Amino acid sequence: MDEASKNKNKKLVLWGASLYDEINDINLINDMNIFDLLYIRESISYDAIKNYVDEKKLFLCPDPAFSLSVKEIKLDDWYKNRKIIGINLSPFTINDENKEAYPAILKLVDYILKNTDYSIDLIPHVTQKESNDITILKKIYNQYKGDRIHLVEDKYDCCEIKYVISKYDLLIASRTHASIAGYSQCIPTLVIGYSVKARGIAKDIFGTYDNYVISYKSLTEKNMLYLFKWFLKNKNLIKERLEKVIPDMRVRAGNAMKEIINKLEENELKTICNKKDCIGCLLCKNKCPKDAITIEKDDMGYCYPKIDLEKCIKCNLCRDVCPVNKPKTSPKSEKICYACKSKNENVRLNSSSGGFFQVLATQFIKDMNGVVYGASVINGQTKHIKVSKVADLKKIRGSKYTQSMIIDIMPNLDEDIKNERNILFSGTPCQIDAVKKLANNYKNIYYASIICHGVMNNDVEKFVLKRKGYPKNFKVEYHRKDIAWDAPTIKIETKTNEEVIAYGDSDLMTLYLNNTVLRHSCYSCKFKGNNNYSDIIMGDYWGVFKHHSEIYDKTGVSAVIINTKKGQKLFEKLNLLSHLDYEETDYNNIVEGNPLIEDSVTRTLDRYKFLENANRNSIELITERIKLNNEISALNTRYEELIEIKDFIYNQKVDLQFQLDEIKNSKRWKIIDKVSNSINRVRGK
Repeated sequence: MDEASKNKNKKLVLWGASLYDEINDINLINDMNIFDLLYIRESISYDAIKNYVDEKKLFLCPDPAFSLSVKEIKLDDWYKNRKIIGINLSPFTINDENKEAYPAILKLVDYILKNTDYSIDLIPHVTQKESNDITILKKIYNQYKGDRIHLVEDKYDCCEIKYVISKYDLLIASRTHASIAGYSQCIPTLVIGYSVKARGIAKDIFGTYDNYVISYKSLTEKNMLYLFKWFLKNKNLIKERLEKVIPDMRVRAGNAMKEIINKLEENELKTICNKKDCIGCLLCKNKCPKDAITIEKDDMGYCYPKIDLEKCIKCNLCRDVCPVNKPKTSPKSEKICYACKSKNENVRLNSSSGGFFQVLATQFIKDMNGVVYGASVINGQTKHIKVSKVADLKKIRGSKYTQSMIIDIMPNLDEDIKNERNILFSGTPCQIDAVKKLANNYKNIYYASIICHGVMNNDVEKFVLKRKGYPKNFKVEYHRKDIAWDAPTIKIETKTNEEVIAYGDSDLMTLYLNNTVLRHSCYSCKFKGNNNYSDIIMGDYWGVFKHHSEIYDKTGVSAVIINTKKGQKLFEKLNLLSHLDYEETDYNNIVEGNPLIEDSVTRTLDRYKFLENANRNSIELITERIKLNNEISALNTRYEELIEIKDFIYNQKVDLQFQLDEIKNSKRWKIIDKVSNSINRVRGK
C-alpha cells in the first residue's frame, strides 16, 4: 500500500506512531524510508528511527489524542461524592500466558478495598470483538460485587470515555489511549505497558518511565502493590508535574496537522530529489543561477545538495536537470560483446582487468585528437580529471571503489564542448547520465561506463583504515594483481611501509563487497540494464574460463559491451580489435558473472548500523561476523547442492531398478536366461 501510494505521487505520512526502541528489521527500515514524513509520538521510538531515516523526514510530537476534546454525558449516581480509582485492563496485558498478572490485579483490588477509602471503576477502552477489555473487567467485577466497585458497561465513544476518566483521582491503565486520556486531564496515571509507546510517552512527560510504567511481563503482586503505594504517596507531585507539562503537549498535539503540512511543504522546497536516490553528481549545484545550493556531508561522509531557501528563486532548474528525477532509457540496439585483452602484457599488468580502457583511451587521443575524462586519486580524494596526453592516462587507470566527484570538471567539459573537442567520458552509469544532461546532446562526446558494484567514499576509507591502525596519510590501490587478476589484492602504502592484502583478508574490501558502506542510491540504482545508456560498458569478465578458456589469462580479461550504434561506430573508427586479443561472446554470459549489470546490490541491516557498530565494536568484529555469515551461506548452498545430488542419485537408482525389473519380467529375458542356464550346464558350471 505504501509503495502504491508513492507510485501515484501521493504524499505519505506515518501518523502518530510508535515502533520499537531497537530496530532490526530491514524490511521495516526500507518501508519507513518510503514515507515523506513520519509523525512519531514519543522520543524512544524517535531516537531509534533517526538512525535509519533522514531526520528532516521525522516529526516528534505528542499523540493527537492529547488534544482530544471531552464530551460531557450524564453519569449515574454511583460517581457522586466518591474518591475513585479507575482501572483499565486489556487482553494484551492480562492473559493466560502471563500467569502472575491476574493474581496481581486481584491483590491490588483487595488492597484498595481493604486499606483505602477509594472506590474502583472498571473502565474498558476497546470493546472490539477480537480484543475486548470488558471480558477481563467483568470477571473481576463479578468476583467483587459491591457498592465500592463499578463496571462501565455502556458503550461510549472516546470523547465520552475521556469524560468518565475525568472523574477519577487516579488511573491505572493498560490501553495507551486510556492512559493519554488520564495524562491529558492531569490525572496521576500508572501504566501497565506492553510496548515501547507506554515507556516513551511516560519518559517525555516525567523524564523517566521508572515507577510510572510497569511492564506487563513484570506484573507480580509485589511489584504491583509497591508501585501503587508509591503512586498514592506521590500523587500530588505527579499531578503538579502533569499540570506543568500537559498544557503545552495538548497545544502541540492540536497543531500537529498544521505543523505536518508546513514541514511537508518546507521539505519539498528543500528537496531536489529523494535522498536515498541522490547520486551525488551535484549537477544541481552547477546549474543553480543564484548559488543557492551548497554541499553537505552526512554522517558517513556522502555529499548531498542543500538549498538555501533565502537565496532560492524557485526556478526549479536544479530539479529539471537532476538525473534521478528524469532518468532516460537507452535506445534499444543489439549488443555486441567481447571477451578481450590488450596485446601488451605490460598494459594488462597495470590495468584492473584486461587493459581495454587503456587501449580505448590511447587510440581516442591518438586517432581523434581527443580528451579523456576519468577518475583519479589526488591527495587522498577521488575526483575526475581531464587527460589529453597518452602518457598521463596512468593517472586515471585502474579501479577506484570510492566515489569520484565530477563537479570540478564541469567547467572544463563546458569549455571542451564549446570548442567542439572530441571527448571520451568514463565513469559510473549514474555519472554518465549526469554528464549527458550537462552535454545536452553534444554529438562529439562518447561515454564508457564501468560495470558498477556501487561506491563508498574517501571518508569511509579513512574511517575504516584509521581504526585498523593506519596513519592519517596513506595511499590505496585497488584490484592489484600481485597474486592473479582473479585473486585480486589491495595495496595500502604509507610513508614508512606498504602492505598488500588479499581481498578476502581485507576488512575494507569485506565491508565494500558485502554492501555495508555504499552510497544509499547504490541499493536502488536507476541506471541498470536498459537504463544504462553508455556507448560502451566495460569491466572484468568474471567466469570467462567457463565460456572462453582459450582467452583466459591470469593477467586479466575485459568484458566489453557495445551498447549503442554510436559506440559501435567509435569502436570501428578506432580499429580497436587490431590492438586486442578477443573473442566474441554473448551478453548473457557476461551478465552471469556480473549480475550487477542488471541488478542493484542488496541493502543490509549492517549498512544502517555501520557507524553505530563501528563506534561500539572494533572493525574486526564486524568484518569477522560478515565473513562468518558468508561462510555459513556458502555451506548452506553446498548442503543444498549435495541434497540435490543425493536426490538425483536416488531417483536414478529407482529408475534403473524399475528398468531392470521390466527386463527380468520380459519374455526375451526369460528365453535368454533359460538358454544361458542350459549352456552353463553343458559347460559344467
